[in-house]
Amino acid sequence: MDVAQMFAEVEPSFIRAMCSAIFQWDGLGATSTKVFRIHGKHDIVIPAPIQADLLLDGGHLISMTHAEECVTFIRTNQRLG
Repeated sequence: MDVAQMFAEVEPSFIRAMCSAIFQWDGLGATSTKVFRIHGKHDIVIPAPIQADLLLDGGHLISMTHAEECVTFIRTNQRLG
């Protein structure tokens, strides 16, 4: 329901542009920055990967719905990279 609501409130041109952008993105490339995969267990837009660094009990917008848990994990683990 949350995903349907999110898409219902967004301009169609934005959704089309973002769907196209996904296939044009080169990725992060070379970096010395530690990247964490933080994901929601119930994300129906992008299924949770097996190799996620943090898997939380939430959906697609996990960084918004579980911001405190995400920030705590990053702060605790940032020195490991």
